Amino acid sequence: MVLFEQSLGHMKVVLEALEGCVRRTEFQEFRDEVRQRFEQVDQRFEQIDRHMALVVGELRALRKDVASQAQAAELHALDRRVTALERHTGL
Repeated sequence: MVLFEQSLGHMKVVLEALEGCVRRTEFQEFRDEVRQRFEQVDQRFEQIDRHMALVVGELRALRKDVASQAQAAELHALDRRVTALERHTGL
């Protein structure tokens, strides 16, 4: 979003400079086209933000699943060791 805001600031400077160089209708058309393009870019950034939120959610779920599987594997290994010790000691 910072990049978008910087670009918008640069475009405002350019638009102010163009104001005196072109006919008013040409400037208004150009300004409208620029606004429309920035709206499209803003919408795309919103889509990317939503997508990234989904990706982050999936990564968190995956991390939780991996941790759970690791804990289960550790518990299973401990259970096997206890069973082996019980057999070895005759319990």
